[in-house]
Parts: sequence; C-alpha cells; structure tokens
Amino acid sequence: MEADRLVERAAELAEGTAGLVLSVALVTAGGEERSVTIGAPDGERLPSCSSFKPAVAAAVRSAARDGVVSLETPIAGTASLDQLLGHHSGLAGDLYQVPVEAASDEEAAAVLLDRFLPLVPRVAPGRFWYSNLGYVLAGLVLARAEGEPLLDVVRRRVLGPAGAEVVAASPGVPLRAAGSGTWLRALDLARTGAALAGGSLQGLGTAPGAPTARLAAGA
Repeated sequence: MEADRLVERAAELAEGTAGLVLSVALVTAGGEERSVTIGAPDGERLPSCSSFKPAVAAAVRSAARDGVVSLETPIAGTASLDQLLGHHSGLAGDLYQVPVEAASDEEAAAVLLDRFLPLVPRVAPGRFWYSNLGYVLAGLVLARAEGEPLLDVVRRRVLGPAGAEVVAASPGVPLRAAGSGTWLRALDLARTGAALAGGSLQGLGTAPGAPTARLAAGA
C-alpha cells in the first residue's frame, strides 16, 4: 500500500511538468523494493548532488571503525572529520563546481583545497553551517588514508554492501565528495538509505547533531 501511494504521488507531482524527470524508490525494512521513473526510461540514473554525502560520510565512519582514520583528530588546522561530516567545522563559505585541470578527483580536490581553504570565512566550530568544501576535505583525507580513489572506497565500504551503484563518467572532479559528477538511480539511494537506517551500515551516517531540515535532500 505504501509503495502504491509513493508511485501515485510521483505521478501527481510530475503531471503537467513537461521536461521534468522524476524518479522515486522505496525499500522497506523487510526488503520490499519498488521504483518508478517518470519522464525518462525506468531506472534512469540522475545527478546525485548532495544526496551522495551520506555515502561519503558512511565510508569515513566505516574507515574510522576499522582504525584507518580518526574522527576526532583535527585536520589541516581546521576541524575533525566528525565536525566536517556534520557541517560543524566552522567553514562558513560554500562552493559550487570550480573548473580544475587534474588527472584524478583526488588531485583536483587537493588543488581546490589549496586554493580556497585559506579564503573561506570561518565561524565558531560547533555551529552548523553547510559546507561542500568540508566534504571535499573529508573525502580527500579518506582517499589518502586508504590509498585508493574516493569512489573506489565508497563503493567498497558503502555502496557495494548496500547493493547500490554509482556512475562517474568524468575524472578530475574537485567536488566529488560533495556529490558533483556522480549519477545514481533512485533505487541506489533508497538501498543505501535503508542500509544506513537499519541494515548492514546502521550507525555509519551523518553526525546526529546535524539539523536534517536544513540539509539538502538526503545529505
């Protein structure tokens, strides 16, 4: 019944909106799955944007659980990974996609951080302020600690166990950890959300202190 209502509501929202692609999915605690895409082939992959942040946060927390990184140690004189993941790092600025010529996401992220980290306004650590740059820093720390590309880490630690996939066609995206340049199906996001909420990845999500009403969808 819940799945039927989800599909009905998606159809209502999409009605009369030519050119809009709307994709929704539901994964229940019992493993039932239902998804539908309106305005494109079913199962179309769409830009994940900030909905990818929970997967990155879960990968960082998974690595911390295994002793690969520390959630409490300050990074680059800014904040801890725990603060970065919960948007409590004190980084008060925000960034959108900035062109960076680099061979890999990690090299691009390093260039971006070198360029902008000293320039970003600061607030007192502990205050919530949404920060894409904070996730770039967290993602780079994770990739360097693991010795492999960020997306490979996220696939191994989070998406694979959740039964989800991600596509990233263009290399060298500086804001990859913040969600830029990643494409997912709604069902991939729903599977990841279900795993974080009560499945194999439970407890590895974003810091509980982050006010979810102020986060981008899924972040």
